[in-house]
Amino acid sequence: MATPVTAKPWHKRLSVWLVIAVLFYALLVGGVLPWWLEREVPDRLQQHLGWTATVDDIRINPINLSVGVTELTAVDASGEPVFALQHLDLNPALLALFSGTVAFDHIILDDPFVRVDLLDDAGNNFARDWQANNKVSAPVEGRPKQTAPPPELYFGKIALNGGELLLRDMSQPETTEFQISPLQVELTNLATYERDGTGEYILSAAINDQLIDWQGTLSLTPLLSRGRLSLTDIDYNIIRHFAGEYLPYELQDGVVSIETDYDMAMYDNLQLVTENGTLYLRELALAVPGESESAALELAEIKIEQIGFSLYERILTVGSANISNTIVNLNRNGDGVINLMKPFSGDDETDSDSTAASEPFQWTVGPVQLTESAVRWRDEQTARPVNLAAENINLSVTGLSDQLAEPIQYELGFNLASGGQVSVRGQATRQPFTLQASTRAEQVALPAFGPYLQQTAAVNIRKGLLSFDGSLDLDGQNDPLTGTYSGQGRIDELDATLKDNDEPLLAWQTLILEPVEYNLAPARLEIGTVTLQQPKLGVVRLADGSHNVEQILASGPGQSAASDTGSEEEPRFIFRVGEFVMESGEVAYSDRTLEPPFSTRLHALDGALTGLSTITPQQAKIGARGRIGDSGKVDVEGTIATLGTNETTNLHLVMTELALPALSPYFGRYLGYRVDSGKLALDLDYEITGSKLEAQNEVILERLQLGAPVQSEEATDAPVKLGLAMLRDGDGRIEINLPIEGNLSNPDFQLGQVMMNTFVNMVVKAAISPFSMLGSIGDMAGLSESELGNVEFNPGSNTMADGEEKKLEVIAQALAERPELLLNIRGAAVPELDGPGLKRDNLLQELGIDPSASISDRISRLEAAYQQRNNGSVQQLRKQAARNGGLSDNGWELALVDALTKDQSPSSNALQKLAYERANWLQRQLRETYDIPSEQLYVLDPVLDASAEAGTDNVKVPFQLDAR
Repeated sequence: MATPVTAKPWHKRLSVWLVIAVLFYALLVGGVLPWWLEREVPDRLQQHLGWTATVDDIRINPINLSVGVTELTAVDASGEPVFALQHLDLNPALLALFSGTVAFDHIILDDPFVRVDLLDDAGNNFARDWQANNKVSAPVEGRPKQTAPPPELYFGKIALNGGELLLRDMSQPETTEFQISPLQVELTNLATYERDGTGEYILSAAINDQLIDWQGTLSLTPLLSRGRLSLTDIDYNIIRHFAGEYLPYELQDGVVSIETDYDMAMYDNLQLVTENGTLYLRELALAVPGESESAALELAEIKIEQIGFSLYERILTVGSANISNTIVNLNRNGDGVINLMKPFSGDDETDSDSTAASEPFQWTVGPVQLTESAVRWRDEQTARPVNLAAENINLSVTGLSDQLAEPIQYELGFNLASGGQVSVRGQATRQPFTLQASTRAEQVALPAFGPYLQQTAAVNIRKGLLSFDGSLDLDGQNDPLTGTYSGQGRIDELDATLKDNDEPLLAWQTLILEPVEYNLAPARLEIGTVTLQQPKLGVVRLADGSHNVEQILASGPGQSAASDTGSEEEPRFIFRVGEFVMESGEVAYSDRTLEPPFSTRLHALDGALTGLSTITPQQAKIGARGRIGDSGKVDVEGTIATLGTNETTNLHLVMTELALPALSPYFGRYLGYRVDSGKLALDLDYEITGSKLEAQNEVILERLQLGAPVQSEEATDAPVKLGLAMLRDGDGRIEINLPIEGNLSNPDFQLGQVMMNTFVNMVVKAAISPFSMLGSIGDMAGLSESELGNVEFNPGSNTMADGEEKKLEVIAQALAERPELLLNIRGAAVPELDGPGLKRDNLLQELGIDPSASISDRISRLEAAYQQRNNGSVQQLRKQAARNGGLSDNGWELALVDALTKDQSPSSNALQKLAYERANWLQRQLRETYDIPSEQLYVLDPVLDASAEAGTDNVKVPFQLDAR
């Protein structure tokens, strides 16, 4: 029989209590705890952070303990929003707790908002608020610091949907805000402890149009991550704000995009590998600090692709780099500092220890292409700023790597804004340094480079086009650097003046150098043929006596001694020109020391110079011809010594048919007359040994006729016309030989001035001592200059003394050969000599004695008259007359005449008549006997009281030469 079961009271039933416990748990967790949290969370935020927070609703699922929070907001003590979220869904994994792991199936935040302020003390608003509301106890001295191991955390999924991060940087004078929205983050399978498998993450954020996309796998223990990072259109303001102080230049504009795959691991050290990377920059603008008014670099686009990097292996690879539409503005100031180098000035110190400790990177860069770019160069270090611009630059470089001995291939081409195109291509190595280049330039305008030329020469290039084509080969494997250049060059349409002077100095149509060979070490320059077409040189002698060409090169200190600095062991510079050819050359010369200025030109000049060299014993040969003025001709030939030696140079110059009126300014200054007509010819032989000059200058003036007189303080007072007339030969030519010696290194030695002074001195000498110019004729007759200046007459007579006919022949010949020469005859009487003669003639007439009778007959008649008149002894008179020596018949006759006429004296009329008779007799003799035209002979007023020269027995009638 079954035993009846007795039911327990309800309060003793387990199921009831289980139900009650469950209901209590559900009430506590699902109702009380959320209610408590809705109040506790704001209080805790207020207590620990000083924030005022509100939460709309918190719900907890008592079964799975999932938490849902709705509309949680918090503002800081200043009343600004600091945190907010629309909804939080937190779902813990309860079963994992049994393994000691805090795990969450998912944590999802909808529309979260976080404001982060970066403060000037390098902190942030979260740390500031925590430190302000929580007291941190100081560690107890001597008590070891205990650290608990971090808890094991696992997150199945963490997601931020449509969040916003407001980043405010208050560390700088002006607050800058960055609003990152929308912000999408998703992390899955993430653990803080080591476990199998890795988590995954996705991050997507935007700052206006700037995008961040980051996704891949992630493990925290160990730290492993693999994925792809993409930053798109990052504005320059963000980069400048956070990295500006670390950049050498100031970012003014630009957009950066970066994309790469990466693989990162942290074991004993960080290991990082990236690949398939791309760097893309657009509209980049960089300025030098302190010069923000203009950009130093403007870059339209640069794209670097296939970037790979391995931190562990220390390898960097770049597939290619393409740069386009770049503008570089380079400026060198007066101190020689280039603007782009300013940030690095004074930054030469390097950490040698750290450099030595680290291994060098291995790197490789694929093709680099620069297209449609420009470089603008301004140089303020020159006296006049230089402005150059290279445009349409296209550069291609391949073979860049850390292997310094591997060749780099390059090709460069650009246009110059001032005119011209340049291209260079070849290869180079960096260590050892070698360079091979094929260079070409076409029609490069030279005026833009003028300020650089003016640093060594005071020349202003107004026009000129440079072209060259050649190859350059440099090798720096050994010291000194060696290299060669081979090619050809030309300069067309050159037009140059002196600096600050618009007058023409140098110009030519074409200068061609072909071929050109230049060697660096030993220095050698060889040019096959130099062709100069239609050159024009303007030479001006300035008012101070210097020449304009002297102003071209500015002499610097120590310049003259530069040639003495080298040792004998150093090889000499080798220079050689095979042939120099000039076509249709012209030299315009102007002398402004004269008034009016003298001007002439040497034109239609053609010539050749062959074998010019610095290698002994080679001598160059020169031959040239041209025209001077409108009618003159010039021929030059000779040899030129080896350059840089003291060997002898011989030059022979012949000039003919030069119209003398062109030289009127010189004649006017030094001779006081212009030139009316005539021609000049020169035959010059110059021998130059070192700086010593020996010259033979044969000057021929044909049919020279002076014109109007000119007032000149430097003109001679001598009778110039007479001097020129005396220099002329029978054909109307003046032939002068002017030997000159001098030292060309002496600045006071001026060849032209020496020649002019020598010529003037010869004219003056001929004018002052005209009879000296009859030397050749007089020498043939055995007559001196002093003898040709007079004719001797017998005392008291108008008959010439014996042998005087030779003088008349010489004078007659000179007058016949020089029609412009005038002879002035001044009759003369000397009372001491002519008195006795006149008294003799009167006495003979009075006594009826025929003067033509024999001297013995005349003496006998005079003795008779003396004895009759004086009752004296003739013998006594003879003894007295013979006291001083022997007595000739003539002497005795004169003694008798003197004794008979001692109380008589000749009258002035008699002396004047005698003087006239002598002059007229000479004039008549030259006219009738020697056929001298009357217009060349003039009789002057006679001299009646001329004194007798000591020891002279005859009376001298002087001649004076003059010119028409």
